[in-house]
Amino acid sequence: MTGSSEDDTVRLELPALARQVRLARLVAGGMASLQGFDLDAVEDLRIAVDELCSHLLETGDGSSLLLEFKIVDSAVEVTGRTPLKPDAAVDEERQELSAQILAVTCETYWVRLNKPDAEFWLRSRSQNG
Repeated sequence: MTGSSEDDTVRLELPALARQVRLARLVAGGMASLQGFDLDAVEDLRIAVDELCSHLLETGDGSSLLLEFKIVDSAVEVTGRTPLKPDAAVDEERQELSAQILAVTCETYWVRLNKPDAEFWLRSRSQNG
């Protein structure tokens, strides 16, 4: 399969509660399994999604998290966004730790705090893919 289509996309809206991020992890794991990721790659994707959703919870204004999971060229891509809280600030120490985690759990990613939203995107591919 190359490219992406609506059939390869799952959209998820979650309340801005840490306990709800578990649902995002489940969807990420399911998408990775469908792509034939091995168990380690599935868990890596789940960890990356958890980390980036936590970032949205920390910088968001308490509104819902909007997530989209796509299959693109045999990889799983995940985007997330939520409205940015007015006084959102980057915790440099936390950001450094997060970057270390994401460097080993996904192929590539970005995080943006651009008013009006906090956003992320990540791409993960199976070691076999």
